[in-house]
Amino acid sequence: MRRIGLVLAVVVALVLGLRTLTSRDSSEAPEPVVETTSVERDAAALQLYADEISLLALDVADAMDTGRQINDGWDSGSLEYDAAVQQMSTLVSRVSVLPARLARVATPPGINTRLQQGLAGSVAALVSAAETMQEGLESTDTGETRRAGLLAFETAAFEFGLLVGQVATAAEEMRPAPDVGEGDVEG
Repeated sequence: MRRIGLVLAVVVALVLGLRTLTSRDSSEAPEPVVETTSVERDAAALQLYADEISLLALDVADAMDTGRQINDGWDSGSLEYDAAVQQMSTLVSRVSVLPARLARVATPPGINTRLQQGLAGSVAALVSAAETMQEGLESTDTGETRRAGLLAFETAAFEFGLLVGQVATAAEEMRPAPDVGEGDVEG
């Protein structure tokens, strides 16, 4: 009886072991589990947003410099009228696409709507001011319209830069603190 019981136990163990082994399909590797908290996802989304907004800010700063160069070149006489008009037209075309580019940037859930509206408002003011500069350049006035447009253009670019700074600060504050190892702690 003992031998039969022992043989049955061994057979049952083998059957269960084989069943377990055959139930695992070797072609299906278990998918790795990547756990991210909502804070990590929010921080990553905010960092991506900040990076994309920073790229826009570089274009805005470059456009501001270009607008100043066109204005100063025309005022100093170092830039011919036709060249100034052509460069101004190119500048207006360049900044006219900025609102659409800003609209395509995915706004993360935690971003303040007033901040996003401020960015959009600054870009819209930048486009309007560039158009005013162009109108002033092509008008018969003595340069008041163009200079007023340049002032509004630089103000809008500056405001956009300040708001981008706020986005960068928010992204920096959301960034997780680096892990401190035991050897890194000073006593």
